[in-house]
Amino acid sequence: MINKLTFPPLPATSPAAAKQVPVLPVIDVSKRLPQVSTATPEAAPPPIPVTSVSTQETNRKRDKGTSLRAMTFNVRWDDEELQEEKHAWKQRKERVVRTIGLHKPDLIGLQEPFTHQLTDLISALPDYECYRGIGLPCENQQRAYNPIFYRKERFELFQSGFFFLSQTPNQPSLGWTASIPRSVSWVYLKDRYTNKEFFFFNTHFDYLSKLARDESARLLRQKIGEIAGKKPFLVAGDFNIFPDIGGEETLYLLTEAEELGMPLLDAQKISETPHSGPTGSWSGFKEAGEPGIKPDFLFVGPQVIVLTHAILSDTFEGEFASDHLPVMVDVSL
Repeated sequence: MINKLTFPPLPATSPAAAKQVPVLPVIDVSKRLPQVSTATPEAAPPPIPVTSVSTQETNRKRDKGTSLRAMTFNVRWDDEELQEEKHAWKQRKERVVRTIGLHKPDLIGLQEPFTHQLTDLISALPDYECYRGIGLPCENQQRAYNPIFYRKERFELFQSGFFFLSQTPNQPSLGWTASIPRSVSWVYLKDRYTNKEFFFFNTHFDYLSKLARDESARLLRQKIGEIAGKKPFLVAGDFNIFPDIGGEETLYLLTEAEELGMPLLDAQKISETPHSGPTGSWSGFKEAGEPGIKPDFLFVGPQVIVLTHAILSDTFEGEFASDHLPVMVDVSL
């Protein structure tokens, strides 16, 4: 049984120890994301003029290395049903790598890559170190990760670890009524450019269970307080916040709900410059973000200044890299 496996101490105290994580037994759980509307895509807002004072200041901070760029990106698992289609991983992996290369994030939280997909990305992104977290059993006898990529030359890893989104977060376990085990990966980094230290968390909430999403939101806020304390932090993830499955309540628990302590701040709402790109991050490979459907978020702590926020609708030869669009921010700690 899952809950009888040995779990290593949390957190790991060194990069070497952090990479030695257990692998849970495989279970076979079938799930599929819903079909999306094929309505006409919402037009992206016009870009901010380059003469904008806030934009000039953001560019100066970026050029001087005083800001850092973070991305969250659900790259979709390697679906066997799509092996001969244009959306199969063998066709998409170059698009994912090109997306990252085009926007040059310093930190990346990925969701859903299977083991072989993660191996492909580690090989294709030599400028980044990768903390894998733990492989969780999911579809097609595979294991999916919530890995964190960070630039080798910029960041020094102090600690890393993970916990499960369940009633027993320090033990391998299935939480509440979730369809599969879910977890949060995290790293504690020092920015060599600024000498500032901060935490970066990455997660993927359950799709099928609203109870699991809501309880995961409560637990995430609790554990961030325990792990990060008063240090600055960022949170990346696919939170499966869809309006038709109670997403507003999950978002409330993440960003408001005063009884849960310090809330997570939605980077889009506090960005110094207006949001750029589509209003939605769910594309289903069909459109540049279904308007208003945004399961993917970047949250920050109160010490973090958000300079820019964008949802990226890049295509390559007319094709999307994933069924989710990346969300990206520039921040100052």
